[in-house]
Amino acid sequence: MKRLLLLFSIISLLLISCEESKLKEEAYIIERNELETSVGFDWFRQNYNDYQPIQTVTEMISASYSGNEKFVIFVKPTCSCKGTQLDFPSLVKTFDQSNLAVEKYEIWACAKEDYEHPYMSQLEIMDLPACYLFRDGVPVYSVLDTFNLRSNNNNLKIEEVVLEALEK
Repeated sequence: MKRLLLLFSIISLLLISCEESKLKEEAYIIERNELETSVGFDWFRQNYNDYQPIQTVTEMISASYSGNEKFVIFVKPTCSCKGTQLDFPSLVKTFDQSNLAVEKYEIWACAKEDYEHPYMSQLEIMDLPACYLFRDGVPVYSVLDTFNLRSNNNNLKIEEVVLEALEK
């Protein structure tokens, strides 16, 4: 009887310990200064350096920024897709050359579109990377969706879409 009870206890412990993990999958914030050293972003520096925004447009972005806007970016680290490898560094360089303070944009790293983040009640991310312009705390423009939709038809540059977003 003791052996049967011991066997039952061992089996019960094994079953309990094998229960599927219920950890939340969450996005995490990456500071601008961490992009060149963070694991998964080793490709960032080269693509950032290769991109040359149109200077007159970045100057117009700087002049158009009123202060009540914030950009929120979601990006998949280690992704080799064009959007992550090219569009994301181009977007960050546009912000940098427009003298947009790093406090005026957030970068969230997430492996999947449905990872939890603070903007879940306002946004449904359909594709990564994603960038949204918030005005007075409300999302008003999807920068990368607009860029991807329209860039196939002409030589549109990402900074032109950022400027368009700010001027709406």
